Amino acid sequence: MSQNHNELSSVRKRLLLIVLLVLAGSICIACYVFAKDGGEVHEYQLQQASQALQITGVVKTFQESPNTLTVSKKFGDKTMEVVLLADPETKLINFGVQNRFQDIKAGDKVVVVYLKKDEVNHAKSIRRK
Repeated sequence: MSQNHNELSSVRKRLLLIVLLVLAGSICIACYVFAKDGGEVHEYQLQQASQALQITGVVKTFQESPNTLTVSKKFGDKTMEVVLLADPETKLINFGVQNRFQDIKAGDKVVVVYLKKDEVNHAKSIRRK
């Protein structure tokens, strides 16, 4: 048992030595990076990422000027409506050969991917189902 205890103690010592070497190396690298940067502290600000939303439903209304549409979706006995603004950047899919805003009609089943910015829902793509 004494031999097993000595072997275990030796393994612990080696493990402790490895951990200390890794810690010392990490401190050296951190010091190098800090010295290389001139010790300056940078303040970076992250911009809020836009989060794409999606609604699958039926076009309730469409107005050409400006290009706005209302899409409604039923959830059981409740109905959700989203008013969306489409612009020249909005991608239209499955609306005929020319894919024009004029081809959007009330009653169309659509999938709309949109971004909410400043309380306005900007349609990124509108696909007829």
